[in-house]
Amino acid sequence: MMRMKTLADMLQDFIKDEVDYVFCMDVDMDFRAPYGVETLGELVAQAQAWFMNLPNTEFTYERRPESKAYIEMGQGDFYYHAAVFGGTPSRVLDLVRSCYAGIMEDKKNNIEAVWHDESHLNKYFLEHKPTLILSPEYCWDYKIHTKMEHVKLAWAMKDYAEVRDNV
Repeated sequence: MMRMKTLADMLQDFIKDEVDYVFCMDVDMDFRAPYGVETLGELVAQAQAWFMNLPNTEFTYERRPESKAYIEMGQGDFYYHAAVFGGTPSRVLDLVRSCYAGIMEDKKNNIEAVWHDESHLNKYFLEHKPTLILSPEYCWDYKIHTKMEHVKLAWAMKDYAEVRDNV
């Protein structure tokens, strides 16, 4: 969860004046096709493939009101995947600072959001709508369907039960 702090520090100290756009991606992704300029926007979110055709009541948002990541049942347009997000350095810096502040407030109150920084990212995008939402082909999970066409980026398989104690 502390990647939000690391990203904020890197953006503030080294990156923000060097590039026009910045993307944050999980390290265990597999590029399958060109990932081009069509992905550029001021604030870019990735629609999570597993939730694309579900009502928002099925999204795994943080539902405990005591968390800063809390999203009330019935709210939200999409469930966003923290594996991919980006935009202009200033907009991404605002996003990661906000997520980090929420994480730290939760820590102070002895709570951890259900999906860690992804829960805080979803809260941020609820309150600050992305200017571009990437479709699931930009971060596909082959567990959904192995014959998906036009996959740009594939999500590596993970055993969450092995790496997280809250699943």
